[in-house]
Amino acid sequence: MQLAKFLKSANIRLVRAGFLQKLHHTGQRLPRRQEAEFAYAGSRTALVTHEEVEDWAHGRPTEIGRIVSLSHCWEAREHPDPYGYQLEKLARKLQDQDCVFVDYTSLFQFKRMQKAQDESFRRAMQNMHVMYAQEHTRTLRIETLTPEERLRKAWCNQEHICVYHEPSGCVRPVPVVELVQNRTPYHRRGWCAAEHQWSSTRSANSLSEEVDHSEADQAGVAPMDPETFRQTIGDTLQFTHRSDADAVLNLQKRVFEEKARSCKALKLAHLSAEGLRVGLKSLDEYPQLESLAILESDLMPNFQLLLQVLASKALAALHLDHVGLTSEGIRQLTEALAKTETLTRLGLRGNQITEEIAFALLKVLQTHRTMTEIDLADNEIGRATLAMVRAGLDKQVTCCKCHHPDVDFLVSRMKAGSQKELLEEGILSLELESKEDLERLPTLFSRDLGEPIQRLRLGLAQLECGKEGCEHLASALGHLTQLRELSLDLKANNIGDDGCQQVAAGALGRLAQLEKLSVNLQMNHIGKEGCEHFASSLGHLTQLRELSLDLNENRVGDTGCQHMAGALGRLAQLEKLSVNLKSSIGKEGCEHLASALGHLTQLRELSLDLKANNIGDDSCQHVAGALGRLAQLEKLSVNLQSNRIGKEGCEHLASALGHLTQLRALSLNLEHNNIGTEGCERLAGELGRLTQLRELSLELSWNDVGDDGCQHVAGALGRLAQLEKLSVNLKSNSIGTEGCERLAGELGRLTQLRELSLELSWNDVGDTGCQHVAGALGRLVQLEKLSVNLKSNSIGKEGSEHLASALGRLTQLRELSLDLYANNIGDEGCQHVAGALGRLAQLEKLSVALYNNGISTEGCERLAGGLGRLTQLRELSLDLSLNHIGDDGCQHVAGALGRLAQLEKLSVNLRKNGIGKEGSEHLASALGRLTQLRELSLDLGINNIGTEGCERLAGGLGRLTQLRELSLDLSLNNIRDDGCQHVAGALGRLAQLEKLSVNLQSSSIGKEGCEHLASALGRLTQLRELSLDLAYNYNIGRDEKEEIRRLLQSLPAAKKNIRL
Repeated sequence: MQLAKFLKSANIRLVRAGFLQKLHHTGQRLPRRQEAEFAYAGSRTALVTHEEVEDWAHGRPTEIGRIVSLSHCWEAREHPDPYGYQLEKLARKLQDQDCVFVDYTSLFQFKRMQKAQDESFRRAMQNMHVMYAQEHTRTLRIETLTPEERLRKAWCNQEHICVYHEPSGCVRPVPVVELVQNRTPYHRRGWCAAEHQWSSTRSANSLSEEVDHSEADQAGVAPMDPETFRQTIGDTLQFTHRSDADAVLNLQKRVFEEKARSCKALKLAHLSAEGLRVGLKSLDEYPQLESLAILESDLMPNFQLLLQVLASKALAALHLDHVGLTSEGIRQLTEALAKTETLTRLGLRGNQITEEIAFALLKVLQTHRTMTEIDLADNEIGRATLAMVRAGLDKQVTCCKCHHPDVDFLVSRMKAGSQKELLEEGILSLELESKEDLERLPTLFSRDLGEPIQRLRLGLAQLECGKEGCEHLASALGHLTQLRELSLDLKANNIGDDGCQQVAAGALGRLAQLEKLSVNLQMNHIGKEGCEHFASSLGHLTQLRELSLDLNENRVGDTGCQHMAGALGRLAQLEKLSVNLKSSIGKEGCEHLASALGHLTQLRELSLDLKANNIGDDSCQHVAGALGRLAQLEKLSVNLQSNRIGKEGCEHLASALGHLTQLRALSLNLEHNNIGTEGCERLAGELGRLTQLRELSLELSWNDVGDDGCQHVAGALGRLAQLEKLSVNLKSNSIGTEGCERLAGELGRLTQLRELSLELSWNDVGDTGCQHVAGALGRLVQLEKLSVNLKSNSIGKEGSEHLASALGRLTQLRELSLDLYANNIGDEGCQHVAGALGRLAQLEKLSVALYNNGISTEGCERLAGGLGRLTQLRELSLDLSLNHIGDDGCQHVAGALGRLAQLEKLSVNLRKNGIGKEGSEHLASALGRLTQLRELSLDLGINNIGTEGCERLAGGLGRLTQLRELSLDLSLNNIRDDGCQHVAGALGRLAQLEKLSVNLQSSSIGKEGCEHLASALGRLTQLRELSLDLAYNYNIGRDEKEEIRRLLQSLPAAKKNIRL
């Protein structure tokens, strides 16, 4: 690098900040270079060595921080700072690792006794501009002289200073009063002016600052062309030696021409009108200029000069921030922009741009061919806000991003899938990420965004916003007087009764016009008082047609339920209702709730979730009675999981169902109750009469149904000939061959089915039962979506052969989920499954779980052959964990994956399979070809990946730069710090990641590996959610753990879960 070469060739030594601070604290003065070479600050030399500079230039670790060039006055001929005034200012300004160019201490001074010293000084003076114009340096100026009072005090006290004393030929103390004083002000000194000017030729002229200012210059200086500088010197500047003026002029000409010739980006900051005029006129000498920034300067007197620059230069970027643009100026600028064909970025921060001007700019952007970014921050753009958001989403502005705090906030916080909705006027859907987001809502909603918000969805889950956050929310919603639809997700925010009161009275109480409301208050410590407040406001929303209320896992109890029921009973106009009350509700609460529901005779859709409330058969009777009165229902979902319901409760439910002759869709969840065979018989009797049903979900897992109960259920299903969508869960019910035979016989009659989910895991199906089930599936050739779970059912190769044969006939399938966990199908069974998959070429979404099935390399080879033919797949989940496929099997699987280039979402679980570095390399090669992937989950836990495997795997992962979500499990793989470094390097390249989960448990990782991770993750600026598991890595010391925790917690993701 040029700077390092110059320092070494001219033998210039930088001075450590610590040494300068030591001099100040001990009352000493700056030494000459000759004496400083032997000085120390603690254990370090006072001057930076050439070897250190060499290391710095090559990017090797050093103690060199910023390189600072000091521009200052020599207040005496013999010494620049005889009174210590400048040293005091300098010491207070410097940072710990600053290395400073101080001419008196960095260069050999009079009297130079050796020829080498003279040569060093000559070379330095010939290229002095390098220290002030080089891009890797910054300039610190001391423009004031020692105050007169301090001078007089030093003279009166007869202070002495060590300088070279020519009469005696040595360095010795001399009275300061005897020095040849120079009180010429900084701005009238030739060398000072030159240093200031050279500093302005850096691409960012704000890298020059005065020591008394806390920030960069508030009054800048523009680069002067040589002729302008010559005139300035002739008029105002003074030199001790006239020959110095010629030297400075030559250096100025040289530095300006060097800089101007190669400069591509120039920043002009804090300039007066005259200073900016000088800067703009000099731009003719910048042939390669691509980017121009004018910041906090007086532009308008020179606006025509700027327009000339725009017309003559092929600028790619123009930033005009805080420059006082007038409306007329912006009008002329927009006209000029329409003619430019190279400009891609435009910055107009802080220019009092109004919504009218913003709309005019938007109009230009809609037709501009090259513009990619426009920055309108620090402007009140009013109604143009939503217009700009919509323009980007609707591709009215094809390439350009409009940056403004409100625009950026709305775009970045939009819920997935809501972008299309925003294209309809009056709709807004946001996913907030922090309490700070919530705090800005009142201000945002108080503005005129261009149109009244009528439909609003706010995601506020797990922000820990508490009562204070609810106050902000209420204040924000109070501005939306035109709101018709509102959805609030306040799950897990610890708002308590007080927060609930704020939401109810402060927000809902002022939104009487609402027609549709959804509120999620799960896990918020809400009790009966909060319910009373909420119910009071809810009962007044007489325009409501749709309501969804989730109070799961609070402390509602019977009293709270009574309050809520009272409110519901007053909403007789409701047509759609969803209530979730897993909140310690008993018999009394159910009775109140049932009474209220029975009055809602306009309801067409009802979802009632009373999971885990232990209501029993008696309370089930109350609920069923209410349901039976809602004869107009077309869609019903009832969740009574874990409620001690037996055969009597089933009879009550069956009786209610018999009255619902309008039902088209029914979901009934009775999981984990005491239904038994008799309960199934009673329920099935009425269920089978609902012949108008199109959709049915029946959840009866963990109910001791048995074969007889299964027969009753099957009989009911067989009578529902109009069913198009069916989900049946009979998990863990002791169902064997007989039950499967009857179930299969009835399922095979449902020829209208398009979607089927059949859950028979943890039963006694066996090969024969599987044959019956397969026979039914084979007759349902019209199926488009199928999910079959036969987990842990003693199914072997015969059963898998029958199943595969049936699946292969379902050529209309678009989605398939098949779970054969722990069935010991082996390689032969895997071959049958693969054959079926290979015939389903139309599949777009596939999930196959074959974990713990004794599959080896041979089975993987067959499976891969089938998978590789599914070229329409967009989503794939493949679970082969707890088998013994090894590296060879992994190679086959990877080969298949690599052929599925259209995949957008992929989940692969190869946990505990004896996979090593070769398998990792095959996987990496496959992943590198999946350029369409947006989501990836890869589980390689408990294998033999090691450091080499990580290195190879990282090569493939790092190429997936389009990923938005990634889950990576490398736990128990002994990857160590080096392996962690490879993984971190790959992650650091995935700049588009928004959600990341990494499991590195028990991986022999130490502090170094964690630091690599932190460094890489810190580059992921789009990351919103981060889960990082580093538990059981015993190479991390106890003291180091807290340091690492702080480091990781400082990462930019809004939601973090760090485990150490």
